[in-house]
Amino acid sequence: MQSAVLVQFEFRLALALVLGAVLGLERQLHHRTAGTRTNALVALGAALFVLMAQSITNDASAPGRVAGQVITGIGFLGAGAILREGTTIVGLTTAATVWCAAGIGTLAGLGSWYEACVGTLFILTANVLLRPLDSLINRFTAPAALAPATQDYRVRIELLPALPAGAGPPLPAVLALLNSWHLLTLRVTETTPPVVQATLRLPTDTAPFGQLLAALAAVPGVAQVSGEPLMALATQT
Repeated sequence: MQSAVLVQFEFRLALALVLGAVLGLERQLHHRTAGTRTNALVALGAALFVLMAQSITNDASAPGRVAGQVITGIGFLGAGAILREGTTIVGLTTAATVWCAAGIGTLAGLGSWYEACVGTLFILTANVLLRPLDSLINRFTAPAALAPATQDYRVRIELLPALPAGAGPPLPAVLALLNSWHLLTLRVTETTPPVVQATLRLPTDTAPFGQLLAALAAVPGVAQVSGEPLMALATQT
């Protein structure tokens, strides 16, 4: 009789170990934090606690109470698999799988081998077959990425009537600077000296606009540079 009890004990532990490893293998194949060993140990530990409750007490309800405590305690282990990457939360499925592995181990420890096997099959179905469905739903429901906020500016560049000694014509350098940004309109007057008037679309951050004005003012032959936003509110492009 003692030998039969030991065989039953070993079978339940082996079942918990194998089924937990099967669950963990799927996670490890997808390079998740809790893989084969973690899930196998969770299932094995749950089975051990249930078997311990059966062996040290004659109370038939003890394994059930221990199982409840095991499932509660596993929540803390699962929380360790949840990580935050920027605005994205990852690891929820892995944490849920660890929690399910504890349930499978509990069933194996109670001797419910059929239920443990079927439960493992259903968990694998959820992790494997529902993955493409998740991707499909996310593809159609994910919000479109917002374009960076922009602001339109008006710029006026007045050129010197006479070039500094050794300086080349300022107009090509001015036009090159303006074209390095999102140039909307450009007008060069036929006056002497010419005046360049342009509208540009820049990020709402005022730093790029200030840098552009400073670069234009530094061009030899530029007399004065002025600019202002065309709209008080930023626009979305």
